[in-house]
Amino acid sequence: MRIEQVLFEFKGRVHRWPFLGLSILNTVISGSLLVLGVLLMERGKHVQNLPLEIFGVFTVFFMFCIFMWVGLALQVKRLHDMNLSGYYVLGFIFISGLCSVMNIALPGVEIVGTAINVLFGCILLFTPGTQGPNKFDGDSFKDQRSNRTAYQ
Repeated sequence: MRIEQVLFEFKGRVHRWPFLGLSILNTVISGSLLVLGVLLMERGKHVQNLPLEIFGVFTVFFMFCIFMWVGLALQVKRLHDMNLSGYYVLGFIFISGLCSVMNIALPGVEIVGTAINVLFGCILLFTPGTQGPNKFDGDSFKDQRSNRTAYQ
């Protein structure tokens, strides 16, 4: 599977170590570019440069969208590796969003949403995938072994 398929498509499976590595890489790259976008916005405000400020806003928005898309694709593929539907991600997004909204009326509820997200991340990271083929993909361990070369 090519890297763009792993990062941007929702089909297939991804194992625990690639999931961890790609999640960290996604966070570092997107986070760095988000910080750059915020700095551009602030610099644009400071020097009264509207085009620079607008470019910063678009940078932040674009990187947030990329960060979310890649994160969701990796989570769905990880669920597929555990022979579960990717739609379970929607439940965790709903619960997290609900806790964020409820935080307005009940301060501290957002901690529950954060705890649920951490629990979901631990489940994705520490639960082993299905050995052999499952309903979402073939035997990806076997496919990876057969595609190895001396350079990998």
